[in-house]
Amino acid sequence: MAHPFLLLEGVFTMFKLGSFVVLAVLSLIGTLWLEQELVRYVAWELAGILILVLVAVVIAFGSWLRAKWTWPLAGLFFAVSAANVTLIFISIKEALIPYLILLGLNILGFLFAAAQMGHGTERALEEYANAQPVVLDNIMPESKMTRTTRAHSRKARKTTKAKRRKK
Repeated sequence: MAHPFLLLEGVFTMFKLGSFVVLAVLSLIGTLWLEQELVRYVAWELAGILILVLVAVVIAFGSWLRAKWTWPLAGLFFAVSAANVTLIFISIKEALIPYLILLGLNILGFLFAAAQMGHGTERALEEYANAQPVVLDNIMPESKMTRTTRAHSRKARKTTKAKRRKK
């Protein structure tokens, strides 16, 4: 049976990944909104936003792998995004409130990434290819099981015990 903390580790990993995705998407949408006011260097700005999107995808993949390089790269992503928003604001000299919101969002993302640095264990892609499915025993109490479900549950426990003995 899988240890409960291993299951919680997966939940926390998905929470961290989800938090990064939400912060990155909001940052990129806000940057695109500010960018529409830009008159000069529009092509360069769009190329920079495209690069930021590609880096965000790489970070999301690295977070799924639990790679150690993910959170330093995420911190760099939010720092570059904050610098980009600041340059856009300097160019257009309008939209102070959206600029401050985006700057705060990028600072929050940077702090979140900095807090995650050094946590977790790195996994190789080969581990996912060789991973065995988790068998969850005793999800339903015996008293609420039907006769057929009880028989399947006993059979599953027997095969799991037999597999453990073989190892």
